[in-house]
Amino acid sequence: MGLGGIIPNQKWAMVGLAPRYKGKPDDAKEDIMHGNCPTALFLRAALLTAIFSVGSSQAMAADRLSDVFKKSGWGLSFRYRLELVDQDPFDKDATASTLRIRLNYQTQDWQSLSMFVEFDYVSELLANNYNEGGGNTPNRGQYPVVADPRGDDWNQAYLQYKSSGNQARIGRQRIIFDNERFIGSVGWRQNEQTFDALSFSHTAGNGFNFTWAYIDKVKRIFGSEVDVSFSRKFVEKYGLLLKAASFDSRSPDYGDTTKFWVQLTADF
Repeated sequence: MGLGGIIPNQKWAMVGLAPRYKGKPDDAKEDIMHGNCPTALFLRAALLTAIFSVGSSQAMAADRLSDVFKKSGWGLSFRYRLELVDQDPFDKDATASTLRIRLNYQTQDWQSLSMFVEFDYVSELLANNYNEGGGNTPNRGQYPVVADPRGDDWNQAYLQYKSSGNQARIGRQRIIFDNERFIGSVGWRQNEQTFDALSFSHTAGNGFNFTWAYIDKVKRIFGSEVDVSFSRKFVEKYGLLLKAASFDSRSPDYGDTTKFWVQLTADF
């Protein structure tokens, strides 16, 4: 079937993707005014196609975005601990019976983006003969410290971008380097240590890994937050591990904290 069979009583030729009218000039003017010429019909069809395509793309994007939340996952966990401490020179032994309830929510990836939030609640059960530390229980100074204070907080809440071996996070997050000597979560305790930070890591797949973090606040195991500031530099190098960090020893009742941390590792 020729083009004339598609749109009857019209004479036209195709130039690229647009039709060119080949009738009489006076007829062309009348057809254009009434929208009957091939060019007008072509543009009208193209416009409708574009609108349909945009609408379809927006609908598909909306569907995918809604699927992110439909396919997201909730997590709920309980951790009970009974800790006994007999420590000199305290006259009384400490008995800490605590329960941690953790609720978290993880979205599915959308355009390499995802979100994670986590809430912790720590309560005492039956026995509370212990010093929570960090100034939380000044009336229990006769007991040794068991650093599992009561309370609730947002343990983690961050936005993540992850693609092709690269990962970037912004918000409250868990950061663990090596054996946690300087930077870690202190996961043994009921109230985990996390960081308000911007972090970036790259895994090359050939044994080389790079991690960089800018830390603004430290949410401590005692339930309080500490601002982090920059003062002196520290460089430690051994084997194939190079770490560069900055510490500030002026932070009250916390000791050395970290502002910047860069870690390079290579495994062969």
